[in-house]
Amino acid sequence: MKILSHGCTLDCFDCCKFNVYVKDNKVLKIEGDKNHPYTKGFICIKGKKHLERLNHKDRIYNPLKKVNDKWKEISFDEALNIISERLIYYREKYTSKSVFHYCESGSGGILKGIEDIFFNFYGGITKSKGSTCWGAGIKAQKYDFGDVKGHSLEDMFNSKNIIIWGRNPYNTSIHLMNIIKKVKSKGIKIIVIDPLYTDTAKNADLYIRVNPSSDGALAMAVTKIIIEENLIDKEFINKYVKGFDEYKNYLDTLSIDYLSKECGVDIKQISLQIR
Repeated sequence: MKILSHGCTLDCFDCCKFNVYVKDNKVLKIEGDKNHPYTKGFICIKGKKHLERLNHKDRIYNPLKKVNDKWKEISFDEALNIISERLIYYREKYTSKSVFHYCESGSGGILKGIEDIFFNFYGGITKSKGSTCWGAGIKAQKYDFGDVKGHSLEDMFNSKNIIIWGRNPYNTSIHLMNIIKKVKSKGIKIIVIDPLYTDTAKNADLYIRVNPSSDGALAMAVTKIIIEENLIDKEFINKYVKGFDEYKNYLDTLSIDYLSKECGVDIKQISLQIR
């Protein structure tokens, strides 16, 4: 039996490492690689379902082409020739920039972004700037923190409090949730802010239910209290924060009662959150 190394192809941040067991050219089992430093052999049910999808009776094995409003099975060579002919036609008639390619985050494996290499050889095309998903997150991180950098999940053990705001890793990021449970057992406080009482919220030390679409009001209420009670790090603000004075002046026009009413969170609970 062969054991092949493989990565999960689903649209997920975790990019789990698999061991794929093959005998007589047939996949018999898929399991997480226990020696991988990040996933540590722990994979979700969706990853385990790869084998079921591989052998499903309704699996499509060949490209389909719609002919007279009905799908007709064609060969991969025929499908590639159709795509190739169309791409050549549009490049020669309208230039390569007439081709617009839109992509989203998708799986994060080693082939992620390989289409950029293809379209570079094609002659360069038109691409979108930003996205409705991960691109927006990257833009926000660059604006808020100056760069997009990650860190080891184990770094969470160095925290005093962990705030999970509008995220449900219990159902969406099992490796993050695994660490959250471990740090909680060490006495590190877990705070969840979400309109919904999620499975992650059920595991929190403090759950704060915020009104839908009012996260900004809660964030402003928190910062307003921090500023008014002089809990801010002035040296950090002077060195790294842009527009602090303008932001503070705007907060001065808003009462804590108004912000509390907008977000639906009691003032005492807001104060409790920041301590």
